[in-house]
Amino acid sequence: MPMSTGPNQGPANPFIASIEARTVHCIGPTGSFSEAAVNLLIELGIHQPGSQAAPNVEVHDGFNGIKYKVLHDESPVIGVMPLESDYSGAVPIPQNYLMQGAFTVLGEAVMKIEYVMASKGRHPDRLRKVYSHFKGQAACEQNTEAMNLQPVFTDSTSAAAKKIARRGNHYAAYCSREAATHFGLNILLDPAGIDTTTFVIVKAHDKDMPSLENLDAFDPDTPMLVTGLLAPTIPSEPNGYRQVMYFVDEASHNSITDYQRVIHTKQTDFVGGDREYLVTFKGRPDVLHEVLSDPRMNQLARLVILGTYPEAMVLGEVSTDTMIDQKISAPEES
Repeated sequence: MPMSTGPNQGPANPFIASIEARTVHCIGPTGSFSEAAVNLLIELGIHQPGSQAAPNVEVHDGFNGIKYKVLHDESPVIGVMPLESDYSGAVPIPQNYLMQGAFTVLGEAVMKIEYVMASKGRHPDRLRKVYSHFKGQAACEQNTEAMNLQPVFTDSTSAAAKKIARRGNHYAAYCSREAATHFGLNILLDPAGIDTTTFVIVKAHDKDMPSLENLDAFDPDTPMLVTGLLAPTIPSEPNGYRQVMYFVDEASHNSITDYQRVIHTKQTDFVGGDREYLVTFKGRPDVLHEVLSDPRMNQLARLVILGTYPEAMVLGEVSTDTMIDQKISAPEES
């Protein structure tokens, strides 16, 4: 069942169309879900500076390559990285990059994806191991257990497809259909699992760009996201974090929601804080501005803004009536 790009495909999205880059960097190799997300974002309007031409897309074998290019390339470049998924939660390396304050967040996009099980061979009963990124392994775990396969973890789903393309018929990968086709694999199970992944769009940190004042430029009725690093001034945890959230709820009349994405337990540079939270607040732009800039908020915590942008959009959609534990059988020999 092919993935649909959903209602956002086609006309440019005004916010996405405001993002300019000569090159977009993402995790690869060819056929990764990150590359698919980038292509959909380009369809929605990401373009080269001074032109409506599509930016170049460069895939990397590891996240370090994305970080290096985004931070050191002199031309306007951006990165698109998976941040979290429904099945497996946080993707540690991109979240650590945000915790380091290396990037300014330009936006987020949510993509529902379908994994396939692919192999050089055609007989599922002969498989011994299945390769994939830990997100793919989590989403397809039911098949792995039912078939008594040994899971092997890779840097990405397309890296898994590339790896088993060089192996024998006893190995499989959970990957995209595009990766299976690109590396000449047979699809044994379609779909093998479904998941929803949030991707973050980043550029090199611009200390003058992300601020609460940016919220004033948006329609008051547009749901906005504010992502930042939150360090409670009360060192006793979790009381410090809870006090911040109690204040946010009370001051906004419960109109602001927050997402605690990751807890960073090492000592921070923030005065009085020993824990640092990567959080995203969601609400009306005027309410977010008023509450998060309130002097009482500043007394409870230090908030370093990494980005202000509209609510994350859904890039694609999949059928939700799919059974991922369906019985699979060997395709007929052609």
